[in-house]
Amino acid sequence: MPEEFFKADDLHKRLSMKVKKDVFYEMSVNNPTSSSNTIYAIYMVLCVICGICSFLVLLSGGIMDPILLILAVIAGFLCAMFYSLAQRVRVEYDYTLTNGTLDIARITNEKKRKRIVSLDVTAILEMRPITDDGFQVYFEDKEVKKANLFLNRGEHLYYMVFIKEEKKVAVVFEPDDQLLEYMKLFNPDNIVIAKEK
Repeated sequence: MPEEFFKADDLHKRLSMKVKKDVFYEMSVNNPTSSSNTIYAIYMVLCVICGICSFLVLLSGGIMDPILLILAVIAGFLCAMFYSLAQRVRVEYDYTLTNGTLDIARITNEKKRKRIVSLDVTAILEMRPITDDGFQVYFEDKEVKKANLFLNRGEHLYYMVFIKEEKKVAVVFEPDDQLLEYMKLFNPDNIVIAKEK
């Protein structure tokens, strides 16, 4: 073990030196009680209704009558539109920490995954609970790019600030206690964890 491990004063710094290479943690954030499930169901019902209408109009002679054919095409278009909207309604976020790299991905409709943020935790300039005074300063600053990558509102949310393409970026997200502890191992000076009440 390196000598710096025994000389470090802060427990997080000592642990950081010890486990930096062997950390993997993943968590998912979803909101099963959100209105998105209701909206998804409404879009799917409208999709089915429009699809049935289009099919019935075509069966009842819509191919021969130009007006009925136009109605069938419109109903078919609405069916496709409602289906497309339904596929975008349900959203989850995955937060993955791998050896000091934090990845945040948005998952749409439990299928499509898109990475939104990927950064080295040591590059975080500041990370604190949103109840901290610094939160308002960053989110009122028009020079700072902002991103909300959370689903559940409340005091458990955190904001982090980092530089991307020479601009400050402030991200609000909802890490659990374990992810916070692991992140603090990699950047103990700039990550502040809320004290339990």
